[in-house]
Amino acid sequence: MCDNTPSSSATNASHINHLVNGLFYLAAFWNDAEAHALLAYRYEHGIGGIEKDIETAVQYCILPVRKANEAYHTVGAQPIVEADRIHEQAITYYVFCICYDDNP
Repeated sequence: MCDNTPSSSATNASHINHLVNGLFYLAAFWNDAEAHALLAYRYEHGIGGIEKDIETAVQYCILPVRKANEAYHTVGAQPIVEADRIHEQAITYYVFCICYDDNP
């Protein structure tokens, strides 16, 4: 029998968050850059049952940034359009914004 009470829905959502986070951690363990980026976002904003932790968010940002940098500097892979470039200043600015976010 299906229980659709509000507390049951909250419990189900909590279980789903734990499952999703576990899958992200597993993918991150195997160095999946997208999983690292998603975990960084979750830690940065404190969503999905994860407490907000800026230092952990920055740690999870390192792998995607390195992979993007490697892809950019691969011979023949540089973008033709200037707007598509990944600038180191933009990455530094993004990490700076995460580290010094004044909003609680």
